[in-house]
Amino acid sequence: MERHGRYSVCSAYRLCVTELVDSSHIWRLGYWSGICKLKVMPKVKNLVWRMSRGCLPTRVRFLDKGIVCPTNCASCASNHEDLMHVSFYCPFSIEVWNRPGLWGSVQHALSNTASATDAIFSLLENLSVELVQHMSTVLWSIWKHCNLRVWDDATETSATVVEHARNMVVDWHLANTPVVLASSTNHQPTTTLDMGASTSLQHNVTMLAASYARKIQM
Repeated sequence: MERHGRYSVCSAYRLCVTELVDSSHIWRLGYWSGICKLKVMPKVKNLVWRMSRGCLPTRVRFLDKGIVCPTNCASCASNHEDLMHVSFYCPFSIEVWNRPGLWGSVQHALSNTASATDAIFSLLENLSVELVQHMSTVLWSIWKHCNLRVWDDATETSATVVEHARNMVVDWHLANTPVVLASSTNHQPTTTLDMGASTSLQHNVTMLAASYARKIQM
């Protein structure tokens, strides 16, 4: 359990890797608590964790595991699609990072670390809560775009990828906003639509999206 006495997946994970199973041979130093603290959807946390463990199925990773496949990047002409390239150094990824103004922070992290994993930990530790949210959802959107290119032969613009990331953060905030939580918990089916409540909720959605956009642009 956590210090406040409640169970969490993170506390169960810590118990498994520190007491129940001898994991010393796979233990890796890093800012793991930063992943647990992420205020994003679980699937984004899962992806950031997999990136940090170095187990994301890039083409170079497949080759390392004995799976014969091309190693070229799905988004550019590079012939070495590893985690560092997909996440940060692919020209398309750089274009994506530049749009919300995060490329400067990414460059700084890359210049002071030796791997993609260390760069991710550095960003988690040094960026503000709002920027960490956007950074992690941008990583998810970049990986999603890569998979769309490989499996569906579909192409997205960098603006679309960034918009997906922004919407994921807004959706998370909406799902965790007290007025929305209270509404979903106490909702009772009725035949009369409360237009006042509906208008108020829509106003909150609009204000939240606008507030988030201003924070990213600062």
